[in-house]
Amino acid sequence: MNGFCRARIRTENGHLQLYVADGRNISFKTGRNGAILFNDADITWTLQLAQNASTEVSNLRRRELAALQRQQAETSERLDAEINFNYNQRIVQLEQSMANVSAGQNSPAGSASLRQLRRRVSRLICMLTDYVDVATLPASNEYLIVS
Repeated sequence: MNGFCRARIRTENGHLQLYVADGRNISFKTGRNGAILFNDADITWTLQLAQNASTEVSNLRRRELAALQRQQAETSERLDAEINFNYNQRIVQLEQSMANVSAGQNSPAGSASLRQLRRRVSRLICMLTDYVDVATLPASNEYLIVS
């Protein structure tokens, strides 16, 4: 029954059929104290409950979204602060270490500790060569020889 222009009400074998034109609505309107009953149940009251629930869900979503956005911003700020602090702390430590190494190389005490370190590395290399097959070492192992 597509393409008709007028609304129709029809009964067939005890069935009530409502036909409306394409793009048209079926509307039920009551007076001030009227009701629309479906199997003896007032569906106007059910409709009102559904509308109220929809409004409450929308409000809850808005509140929850705002709270989640606040929490995300606070957490992000905390993490940024911690990361920046850690990076700054590491940079300061590296700068201090570099300053110590630079100062140590120029002083006699620094040269002595550098020689001790070289001797220890040499001893470690000797101990390792006892356990490692020398043939498996890379051809360019000059960096292993410490004078």
